Amino acid sequence: MVAILIVEDDLDLAETYADLLQAHQHSVVMATTVSAALKLIEAAKPAIIILDLNLPDNSGFAIIKHVHKNAPNEIRLIIISGHSEMARQADLATSSDLVLNKPVSNDQLLTLINRISAHSRS
Repeated sequence: MVAILIVEDDLDLAETYADLLQAHQHSVVMATTVSAALKLIEAAKPAIIILDLNLPDNSGFAIIKHVHKNAPNEIRLIIISGHSEMARQADLATSSDLVLNKPVSNDQLLTLINRISAHSRS
């Protein structure tokens, strides 16, 4: 079981991710804003963050900066965004573990989570 924080302002999509991951025995918390996510990072201590970049109160880049400053080797970052231009503008390849464009299939997400969690335990 891995603790996962989903930061996504599309509640239907966040719940879809959460349902899938919980069905596979992962512990999941969700946030729809950067401010809520920053509080959950401290409270829930996730091993993996699934992060959208375009959020209502700030950019997901604020979360990336926070993780790199406070827990650079403890939290894996998976960026899933429908705004590929944002990903190209910033060098996300070096600041996250994976960068994916929406939509991401359930099978693809689950495979990636399992791969990252297995790698982080070894």
